[in-house]
Amino acid sequence: MKVKKFQKVVAAMAVTALLMNPCDALAADLAKNAEFTTQKTSGLVNPSGTRKISYTQDGANSQENSMVIFQYAPNQLYKIYCRVGYLTDLALKKDEKITFVGGGDTSAWAVEKATINGVAHLYIKPTVDTNTTNMIIATNKRSYQIILNTSDWYNPMVTWNYGLEESAEINHQSGEENIFNRINGTVETLNFEYKIKGESSYKPVAVFDDGEKTFLKFEKLPKRLPSLFLKEQGKKDIQMANYKISDNSYILDRIADEIEMRISDKEIIKIKRKR
Repeated sequence: MKVKKFQKVVAAMAVTALLMNPCDALAADLAKNAEFTTQKTSGLVNPSGTRKISYTQDGANSQENSMVIFQYAPNQLYKIYCRVGYLTDLALKKDEKITFVGGGDTSAWAVEKATINGVAHLYIKPTVDTNTTNMIIATNKRSYQIILNTSDWYNPMVTWNYGLEESAEINHQSGEENIFNRINGTVETLNFEYKIKGESSYKPVAVFDDGEKTFLKFEKLPKRLPSLFLKEQGKKDIQMANYKISDNSYILDRIADEIEMRISDKEIIKIKRKR
C-alpha cells in the first residue's frame, strides 16, 4: 500500500512539473504514463528550461495513411508508431549511407537494414507490447532523431521530404527568390504539426508555419487555383483567405487553426493545426 501511495505522489509531482514547464507532445505522453515510473520526465527533451525547444513531428498525423512523410529539418524529433508482429519500413534519401544506428532500449526492438536501388532502409519492430524509447540514425549526410512507440496500430512506411533543405541550398547557391527567403527564423524552429485529410492531386506535400505565416508547399502548383478558407486562432467563423504564391507554395500571412482547400463541392482538402 505504501509503494502504491508513493507512486501516486510521484505521478502527481511529475504532472505538476509538466504543467509548469510544457515541452511538446513527447512530454505530454510521458505525463500520461507518469504513474508507472518514478523517473523525472519534465526535462527529457528540454532540460535547460528555456522556451526554445526542438519540435516533434508526429506520425499520428498520418494514422489513416499507409505512409508517413516527415519534413526533414535538423534538430527535430520524429515520432513513429510500431506494432508487435509488424515491420515499419524507414526509407532515407537516395545515396545516403547509414553509418550508425543506436537505441535507448535495444532489448525491446528488432532492427534490420538493407539498401534497395541506392535507398537505405531500416526495418523496425517491437518485441514487447509496451515500450517507448529513442533511436538515432546517423548517415554520411544527416542525423535522424527518432522516438519509437508501441501501439495497437502502426506506421507501415516512413520517409522524409527534403524540400526545405534543398530550397535553402538553392537559395545559398543562386540567390534567387524562393520560400526560404520568406521564413521568419530558421528551418529548425518551424512548426510542422499539421494533419492533412483528403485525397486529391491538389494535396500539399507539407504544411508548416513560422509563428507568423502559414506555408502550403506543393511538388508542383495546381493549374487551377482552389479557394482557401480558414479559421483563425480563438475564432469560430470560417472566412475566405488571401494568399501569395512563391516557389510552388501558398503563403498565408497569418496562423490558422483550420484550413480548407475547396477544389469542388466533393473535392476538399482539410488541414488542421495540432498545436
